[in-house]
Amino acid sequence: MSYLGTLVILGLLILLHEAGHLAAAKLVGIPVAGFSVGFGPKVWSRRRGLTEYALRAFPLGGYVLPAVTDLEEFRAFALRKRLVYFLGGPLANLAAALPLFALLNASRYGVSFYTVLLAPFAQLASACWQILISLPSLFARPEALSG
Repeated sequence: MSYLGTLVILGLLILLHEAGHLAAAKLVGIPVAGFSVGFGPKVWSRRRGLTEYALRAFPLGGYVLPAVTDLEEFRAFALRKRLVYFLGGPLANLAAALPLFALLNASRYGVSFYTVLLAPFAQLASACWQILISLPSLFARPEALSG
């Protein structure tokens, strides 16, 4: 795969992740001041209501900025609202994995009830389990963690 193709795929994954945070914030009533995909100088931006939507030059990151003045104002939102906001991005990525697994299975094994509807859930559960069992090894050496 080319570098450009890799950047496009990463950019789409980041867009999906940040869109999950945005949708979750709007769902629970957390006001959003900024939604941006990428970093660096703005290539495009548009304000709609309170939120400024922006595309930046390098699509290797992004953010959803709540419309709050400080951390204390953010903490004033109920814990359940903050949790929904924080989990919105990862859950969007997980939700996107299901149709991707279904497409992969259909192209490899043909279309069937199992390959398109049941197997993707099993594959997603297996991938999540592998991540969960590898987490303790990540924290075994905290000095190696960054970011």
